[in-house]
Amino acid sequence: FTTDNGGPLGSANNFPLRGHKATAWEGGVRGVAFVRGTGQADMFPVPAARSTTQLMHSTDWLPTLAGVAGYSLADTLALDGVDQWDVIAHGHDTSRKMVVHNCPGASESNRAGAIRVGDYKLLFDSKDSSMQVPADTPQTPPPGFQPQVGSVCPPPKAVDGVWLFNVAADPRECTNLAKTHTAELQQVLAVWEEYHKTAVPDLALSHQQADPAADPQKRQDKAWGPWSSRSNKCQWQ
Repeated sequence: FTTDNGGPLGSANNFPLRGHKATAWEGGVRGVAFVRGTGQADMFPVPAARSTTQLMHSTDWLPTLAGVAGYSLADTLALDGVDQWDVIAHGHDTSRKMVVHNCPGASESNRAGAIRVGDYKLLFDSKDSSMQVPADTPQTPPPGFQPQVGSVCPPPKAVDGVWLFNVAADPRECTNLAKTHTAELQQVLAVWEEYHKTAVPDLALSHQQADPAADPQKRQDKAWGPWSSRSNKCQWQ
């Protein structure tokens, strides 16, 4: 069981994290999940009552579950995900080094979006709302809840157009390290720039329109599923 993103403002509680669904702040992108295994040594055992904060992305579920099922991905197209079974079942360190939260296409010259590399997360104050990094985003305690003293901090100011956080130590994104951790800033920025060289525009932003062919009522089973074969608007490459 896994969440896909933080909850929407007004109907969910992401506190003490900053932000909400449709933002790249931790309240919008940090999720929780659990895996139920078995107690049988030969049937995918998962140790009980253990948690991990190793870096994982939703794209990792495909190679992870394929590995559990014994399905080879050797002949598939290159995947963004990595197999996380050793992390889940054996407590190993993850092989995932980064998560891109948002990035404009390579044809766009502006720096925008957000990326996490290791423990450090970089966000750009680009004023581009489609990149989902609104400045002055607060932590939002639930109605009627009195936060503990010191658990709420004011929205940090960008430094030269960026925020840099150690989100392992500072998940509330209170302290912008861009001025004091310049070496780490340059390292994360270099990873973002390399990724940006081949980034493609977000499909939803590119089309900016609904596709009636996606309507599940047009499927025999009335369920959400692939629809590109009957679409006049969306042609997958």
